[in-house]
Amino acid sequence: MKNLIYLDYQASTPVAPQVLETLNEAYKTLFGNPSSLHRTGLQAKAALDKSRRQIARFFGVEPKAIHFTSGATEANNLVIKGLAAGRKSGHVVTIATEHSSVLAPIEYLAANGFRSTLLPVDREGRLDLGLLEASLEPDTFLISAMMVNNETGVIHPIAKIAEIARRKGVLFHCDATQGVANLRIKPRELGIDLMSASGHKIYGPKGVGILYVDLDRVDRSKVGGLLHGGPQEQGMRAGTENLPAICGLATAFQLLEESLEKDREEALAKKKCFLECLAEVPFERNGSNDASAPSVLNLRIKGITSSSLMRNLDHLQFSTGSACSASLPSHVLTAMGVSPEQVQESFRVGFGRFTSLEEVQQAAGEIVGYVKNVLK
Repeated sequence: MKNLIYLDYQASTPVAPQVLETLNEAYKTLFGNPSSLHRTGLQAKAALDKSRRQIARFFGVEPKAIHFTSGATEANNLVIKGLAAGRKSGHVVTIATEHSSVLAPIEYLAANGFRSTLLPVDREGRLDLGLLEASLEPDTFLISAMMVNNETGVIHPIAKIAEIARRKGVLFHCDATQGVANLRIKPRELGIDLMSASGHKIYGPKGVGILYVDLDRVDRSKVGGLLHGGPQEQGMRAGTENLPAICGLATAFQLLEESLEKDREEALAKKKCFLECLAEVPFERNGSNDASAPSVLNLRIKGITSSSLMRNLDHLQFSTGSACSASLPSHVLTAMGVSPEQVQESFRVGFGRFTSLEEVQQAAGEIVGYVKNVLK
């Protein structure tokens, strides 16, 4: 049996060894409730505060702006549904290629008296900023745009979107889940008002993430409200904090701070190697060649369905789209104007910290061999 080669880093990353050590130690020693006032509880609270400071330092923000969640899906819902909760109606703008955890709550709002605009993208997945500005209405209260598309790696011009939002007096939310592992992000410098991220995209645990809130711009009392109960997370999210996972998340961010540039350079080298090795067969790329994250490739090979690739090369672990909607045709590629037949031929390859160049060469070589055999 051939060794598995994991090429699906956009769906989830392996937990870094140092993060696993943090998790194990936290489960053993930090079992207290951070809201308890005895010594064990205070020890847990100190670890929670330390983790918040570490993550805030990564983003260059104050610790009280960081709120812990179960991941970006919850954070996205906290923002979209939370900001709508105090309104009877209003208008929200997003992009047709957003993650389902943004599109679904906006659909929910649309079914409950709100209006929404899903902005189209061009053939490379890029947004027309003029169209964005023209779509804003007097009662638009939120623009939500992801930083890096999870299927194609397309990078949106976040600072320019934020500038439009500020000029029009609209709050700007950014799902930075895929961006964090690829770009050095300072939300205040970019003009982001609210921002989501998840641990399992940066070699941290699953089931934990953050919501950043610019407290100079956003009334925190108007965000959240999905979970009612205690006053945890500064009143935004009720429920005892998942402290071991939060400590693991802080370690993951600390490692990322140290290795981001190295990770980027190595991912670019792996992408270049993969494309060079694949050049023997006629492939095309979905997405922008210019504005693209270093770790993501979305490709298609005419006459070869991605399902046949996955079935016949099942030791190569790649994806046909978002892991959250793997059984459905990609709404991202469809929005880009990719035909249904081409969508069926498309697959996503993701490189990460633990992918070797030898694995990249082997994976590309086996895809080339399979394609040549089928198309001969």
